[in-house]
Order: sequence, then C-alpha cells, then structure tokens
Amino acid sequence: MATEVICDGDGVVAERAMYFNYNGKAGGHASIGASSTSNCWYLPEGYTGGDFDTYVLLMNPNEEDAENVHLKLMKPGEGKYYMFRTSVPAGRRFTVKIDDLVWKEGQENVIPASAVGPATGGGEQTPAAEVKFDNTDVSTFVYSDQPLMAERSMYFNYYGKAGGSNSIGAPGTAQEWYLPEGYTGGDFDTWVSAMNPSGDTVDITYTFYTNTPGFEPVSVTHAGVAPWSRDTIHVDDVPELKGTDVATKVTATRPVKLAGTEGAKRYAVLYGVENYESDPLQYSVDDLYDVKHRLVDYCGFSYDNMRYRSDECATVANLQEDLAWLASEAGPEDIVVLFFGGKSSADAAGNYLELYDGSVAVSDLQTSLSSLQTQKLVGLLSCGNSGAIAAELAGEGRVLLASCAEGEESYEFGAEEFAAASYDGGNGAFAHYLVEALASKVADADDNGLVSAEEAHNYLKDKVTALVAAKNGQSQVPQLLDGTTGEIDLTVKEVPANIVAERSVYFKYGASADGATSIGACCTYPNWFLAEGYTGGSFDTYVLVMNPYDYAQKITAIFMTPGGQTIRKEYTVAPFNRLTIKVDDADPALASTDVSTRIEAEVLESAGAKVSCASGGVVAERAMYFVYVDPADGSKKAGGSCSIGYGSW
Repeated sequence: MATEVICDGDGVVAERAMYFNYNGKAGGHASIGASSTSNCWYLPEGYTGGDFDTYVLLMNPNEEDAENVHLKLMKPGEGKYYMFRTSVPAGRRFTVKIDDLVWKEGQENVIPASAVGPATGGGEQTPAAEVKFDNTDVSTFVYSDQPLMAERSMYFNYYGKAGGSNSIGAPGTAQEWYLPEGYTGGDFDTWVSAMNPSGDTVDITYTFYTNTPGFEPVSVTHAGVAPWSRDTIHVDDVPELKGTDVATKVTATRPVKLAGTEGAKRYAVLYGVENYESDPLQYSVDDLYDVKHRLVDYCGFSYDNMRYRSDECATVANLQEDLAWLASEAGPEDIVVLFFGGKSSADAAGNYLELYDGSVAVSDLQTSLSSLQTQKLVGLLSCGNSGAIAAELAGEGRVLLASCAEGEESYEFGAEEFAAASYDGGNGAFAHYLVEALASKVADADDNGLVSAEEAHNYLKDKVTALVAAKNGQSQVPQLLDGTTGEIDLTVKEVPANIVAERSVYFKYGASADGATSIGACCTYPNWFLAEGYTGGSFDTYVLVMNPYDYAQKITAIFMTPGGQTIRKEYTVAPFNRLTIKVDDADPALASTDVSTRIEAEVLESAGAKVSCASGGVVAERAMYFVYVDPADGSKKAGGSCSIGYGSW
C-alpha cells in the first residue's frame, strides 16, 4: 500500500510509521513523506548480504502508466552501474527486491511489473556474464518517464539486532549533505553512506560534530571514489569519536589534475552568434558552449555566476544588462571572463561586435568595461579583426586573447579537421585549442599545476596558425595583450561534485535492538517540521539539531499535541555542534502524548563575535526508541526509527 496526502488548506507535513514482524525480525521504522513526485530518485543505502533484505518501493500516483522506469544499481568501487528496466501502472505501488536481481551483460534486463522476482534478459538470448546482487552493498538511482515516488526498506539481523529501517529517497544530488543523528557509544554502530551517481571520480569528505563542549570538528576524506559507486564510513572507527553523540556533514569535490584554489569569486559573460542574416557562421554557438563547460568543469566557475547568450538571446540590450550585472557583482580581486564568438565589422568611426540584433561599438564596450571593479579581466575574442579590437580594449588589469591579428579572419572547421577531436561538433580554431589548453598538462609551461590565460595563449597560438595554414592556406595568428602584473590563473584545484548521503544506526537501546536509516538534508533552514513523535509507555522521542556554522544559534522548539496545546522551549546550540532534546523530559505535559515538533533557529550574536549570515540555519531530525505493544494480539515489537525533518524558509 502507498499513500498520498492532499490538504486543501495552507499545508501540512506528513510522515508514516510502521511496526512489524518480518520473518522474525520485529521492530519499526518511520519516514518523512515527499512534497512532490520526481522523475529521479536516489537511494544511497542498501545491503543484501547475510540476513539482510533490501527493497525499493515505487509509487505511481498519476493517471498514466510509467512505461519506462530504470534502476541503476551501483556497487562499491567498481566504477560502473547495472541497468534494469521496469514499469509501474497508473495508481499502483510496485516493489523491487534488490537481493533477487541478476544483471546479464549484453541484454536488456527487465524486471516484470506483474511480480517481484529476478530480472529477465530481453532481446537476443546469448551466453552472458552475470552480476548478482544477493551479497553486496548497493546504491540505487531510479529515473522514470513519469514522475514517481521512491523509497527503500531494509529488514535485517545485524549482529543480533533484528529489525528494519526505511527512508524516502532524495530527488536530486548536491555537493553537501547534513545528517544530525548518530551515536557511537554502548552497543551502537553508526554508518554513513554516500553514492556517486556521476561519471567522474570524486573525493568525499566526512566532517563530524559532537555535543562535547570545545570539540573541534573532525574530517575524514575518502579520495578517489569511483564513478557510479557507493562509499561507506563506519563512524565508530574514527578515533576521536568514541562513545559520543555525532552529527555528520558530507562534502564532495571533483579533483582537477591541474590547478590551485583561491578565495576570489569567478564571473563570466559569454556570447555566441551564428544566425546572421547574411553569411551565417557554423560553430560560434558550439564555441560558446564548449568554453562554458570548460570554465565550469576545470576552472571553478559556476552557472550561478555566469551569463551566456546565443543567437536570438545575444542582443545589444542583454549585453548592456549583463555588463551592468558584472559591474554590480564582481569585486577587485574577482576573476571575470568575457567571451565573444561571432562576427565583427569596422568603418571610419571604429570597430564593432556584431550581435544578433545590431552592432556594439568597441568604444562603448570599453566604456562599460571601465566601470568594472575587477583587476583580473580575461577577454576571449573569437572573431575577425579581433587583434585590433583587443588593442582598443587593452588596459591595466586586463588580459586579452584575440583569435587573430588585425585585419585577419578567424576561421572555423568541422570536427573531422581537428586531430583527435574530443567532441562531436566543429569549432573555431581559436576556441577549439583554447578549450584544449584548459585541460592540458602540456599547457602548464612553468609546471606549477596551473594554466593561466597567458599559458593558454602560448599553447594555442602555434596550433591555430599551423592548422589554418595547412587547411586553407590563410594566415591566422592569435594575439595576446597583457596589462597585468604576473599571470591570471584560470584553472582550479577542484570543483564541486554532486552526491547523495544517508546514515544508518544499528543499536541496542534498553530492551530495543534494531536499526534505523535516514536520507540526509542538502541544505540548512531556519524552520524544521517533524510530524511523528510519541512519549507514552515504552517510547522515547529525541529531536536532534545540527549547527554546521561557526556561530551559535538560538533554537526554539514548539511541541504540538493532539489537543491543540503548544509548548515552547528555548535552547542554544553552539558553533559546529549538535543539540539533543529528549522530548519526554522537555516538559511534564509531554511525558505521555503524541507530539509533533517545529524547530525555529536564529543567530545568537555574542559579544565580539562576527555573525556571518543574517538568518539562522540548522538541520533537524527525530529519533524514537520503543517497545510497541500490538493492540490486536498483545505482541511486542521493540526497536527504533529516525527520520530527517521537513525544512523550509
């Protein structure tokens, strides 16, 4: 059974709890619901060895069948994924038992929608290598042609701790994840799992916080986590974390072989025009996008700090707006890259860049650039006569790379004309070798691990000149005009990478022996909502609040009971710390009741402390330990559960 909750009012937060006896494994688990369906779901945790069973649960609340639902399964360290396909009828719930799946090489691996069972190979049946999933750590990526819901359940006997756990999936990836719950004392084991659902090797850093006064966060980095794989850390094994409450931040970066980092921000404005009314170009837009991707993949630029326009969007008005944006955002030490790929013109009055809807006088562009604060401006001009244009724009704090000399044309070629082309489309010769330079160790002439704008020019100059001379017998000699002291380094040491993280805890708490899992949160918020909670009988409910920042925060916990009574309590959570609230003990009125919790955070300004942001932000989770007496037959189910909350602004 799957459930959809619809509210006609201002909105609610929904959660589900289950108590069970699954093949002798008695316990309970709970999970927050999802606020919307998604075409993608990520489930980092999963284990099928020993006495573990792992299920992926799919819900299709739509009126249309989801005909193409794909599951990519990822094991630790293999650097590859295993694809399965299934379908989920409209208005149905579908269950996949991961333990039973067998992947066969060279075949379409189909999971029958009519029953739970092994995947079957479709198409031509030939002898093939098999990969089984009956004894492995595993992460699952689900994507579908129709938006779905996905969660994962596990039932297990972990060293005598028999029970089950459950968590909703994450609908997206992120660079950082927060997991407030964790304990390494007594008979508790805490594990954190991260899945790398990308084609790149990443470094994953686990940073741990406790509630011990004066404790400094401890970080452990797992370098070189393979593409399409799952990574795990046993938190109890970290020497500084023996016998303590613990919260975890998980961060991923993707190493870049060339470069070093710096504190300056990076901004870019990129324009490419092909569709001119007369004599259109072929590859200026390709140049734009290849440069854009290289700046993000190797040079530390982000799409948030980038404006890029092609063809009908590459207008005079948009360029004026984008230059004004640069003037308001970029500081003196920030690096700014300007790229133009297209045509130019000249008359007695001066030189012009030809945009989609008109011309921009280079003299006017010079005026706009003079309003920028940056002293690290890199101009990349891929157009005819660009040497003359660069000379007009040259100045202190600017490096101009021009695709050709004054009076020369800037030539473009199909992919087949470039030796060992690394992408499918054609390019301008200048852009092709510029992009190549930013990923080439050879371009790092001084061998300092950095590729500067100047080194990129030196790398591409002779290559462009030789290619154009060989292919069409013309002259194209790229130019460099450098008005900086030193060099402007373009590449960086590392760039953000996207992962998904989850945490598992296996425990013996009083009479309860079980395990619990929860997906992490990829953002801090000032408000958190936790729908589930009970403090009567043999139930203990805890709210866990994680502060990953370098300033203290005031926490207001608002407890809501079925009768409408609300109880407010205030706490302080120190910098880089975790706060644990035992709800049963927070107030006499909370000693035996159903309870929902709202957490509000705001910055605490202490004397002499500089607060680094205007509004508070924390992450909240709830854990419960219980002996649940079944009202139907009186049987007891001892265990525990946990769930991340629902965060909002």
